[in-house]
Amino acid sequence: MNMKKEQFERYFGNLQASWGYEGMELTPEEGEQLRRVAMGEITKEEYSRSINAAASKEGDSQ
Repeated sequence: MNMKKEQFERYFGNLQASWGYEGMELTPEEGEQLRRVAMGEITKEEYSRSINAAASKEGDSQ
């Protein structure tokens, strides 16, 4: 997926607003990973691995 920065920022703003309405929010790290996959800097598989690793690390610290 190769999205232009302006397009990503518009979609991401809408995503954050929708999630905020539901009382949820993305961490800055999650937002950065989404930006990287949307801009074609990493693959969806790399994104999934990084999110799963972060979730596993968070679960280990609790």
